[in-house]
Amino acid sequence: RNAFHWTHIDALNDTDVPAGRSGTTCVTCLVDEDYIHVAHVGDSRALLVTENDDGNTAVIVSTTTESTVANYPNEAARIEKAEGRIDGQGNVWYGPVGISMTRALGDGVLLRAGVVPTPFVESWPRPSTGPASSTLILATDGIWDVLSNEDVCNNVRDSSIEEQIADQIV
Repeated sequence: RNAFHWTHIDALNDTDVPAGRSGTTCVTCLVDEDYIHVAHVGDSRALLVTENDDGNTAVIVSTTTESTVANYPNEAARIEKAEGRIDGQGNVWYGPVGISMTRALGDGVLLRAGVVPTPFVESWPRPSTGPASSTLILATDGIWDVLSNEDVCNNVRDSSIEEQIADQIV
């Protein structure tokens, strides 16, 4: 969480970054011996795909979800308490400036509307090693605006080489 906050502050203080109206999405993870820890803001998502022992089916084990009012209704209270407003489609507005997400890095204008850089953080048990394999996908809106979780699972299932998986998804 601290890394996200410091990145947000650095973007606002850097004169080379047009941070006044340019929030961004981010997803990152830390994998340790027992868990996969994921932090994300905005239209980003992590997807853990595990292949069943039969080798034929890829299943979604766990996913994060984009930070929007539709996906996290309790986000609306923070937006409404700040100077923001929410339209009928769940977009957050501050005057004439709008964004579809409730959490973003580097957006100084929509911070006043309640759009915060604080990430959602989740931890998943790391899949055990064995006959089944797992693939962790971290992607932002350029992927998730076009592909569903199931589409990504199909790409994982259709290729066993990680570079090919990434190329197919992109």
